[in-house]
Amino acid sequence: MAIQPVHLEFHCSFVPDLSLFGGRAADAVRFHSERKVIEVERELDEDELARLRQCHPESEPWQSLVDRIEERQQVTQVTAASAYPATSWSLLLSGLGSGEADPWQQFMNGYRKPIEKSLARLLSSWNQQGHSAAQLADDFFGWFFEKGYHQKLKRTNDEGKVNRFRGYLKFVLMYYLKDAVLPRRSMSSLDGIGENLASEQPDPASEVDATVDQEICRDLTHSTLEVMKRDEFSSWRAFLADFSGLTLSEVSERLKQDPDAKGTSVTKAFRERSKARDQFRNWLLRYRLEQCCLTREEAIEELEDLLTPLAAAIAEYRDEHEGEIG
Repeated sequence: MAIQPVHLEFHCSFVPDLSLFGGRAADAVRFHSERKVIEVERELDEDELARLRQCHPESEPWQSLVDRIEERQQVTQVTAASAYPATSWSLLLSGLGSGEADPWQQFMNGYRKPIEKSLARLLSSWNQQGHSAAQLADDFFGWFFEKGYHQKLKRTNDEGKVNRFRGYLKFVLMYYLKDAVLPRRSMSSLDGIGENLASEQPDPASEVDATVDQEICRDLTHSTLEVMKRDEFSSWRAFLADFSGLTLSEVSERLKQDPDAKGTSVTKAFRERSKARDQFRNWLLRYRLEQCCLTREEAIEELEDLLTPLAAAIAEYRDEHEGEIG
């Protein structure tokens, strides 16, 4: 089997002796003293994992760290075999302007469903009748191309701040609603909602923000867990069992837990659930969020920003599949 490139990081509280690592393995595992992390740059084979264990054979924390490296590699192998189609910044910045059909097809495949669901919820919330969300979602991409929004996209603003694709998508969808979907008088009345403090209606722009986040997280959660269910049923069941009986805020807190932190429980159930949660996070980061970000750090920030709607989407999916968990 070919050795696959990866980038994994693990907290290490002491300076390890990696002298047993030499030759081609020397660049595979590195320790950063300032950050106190071990970086693994590619998949390690069985012999290399055994040599890594021998660096500190009597150290329980070190052996636990190598256990986590081995488990994380297994997760990566599973997710790599089922990677999702993704829309990256390079696709938006160059591919959509190439005139070729494939980049546009990828863009539509990746975002049509969240856009349709967002439009349906927004129009219902605003009591706008007589619209087909499915047709409007189809029309959105033609409008997007006609207006040339892909040519106006900038990775950073004038102050050098990095633009998030999710924010860009919400910005464009708001203008689509104003420009092509709602009558001018209807949109004008909606614009006034945000200025009327006595009104019980939310600001339309804020509602677009929240709705798009919710639908993107529904799509992320459903697609991730359905592939996990297909490929790793035991992990899928362990992941959902980990959130059984929790409130929405508790689900959110559980998602925040550091996947590399050593737990106090050593039960088999705890380890299975921790591994499944790690698999879910890794999947979202590596095969979805990192495709829309320049760095892994930015992808982690994106995950943290989406924790609340992700927790809601997981709780919703859990409730729908409660009968299959036991």
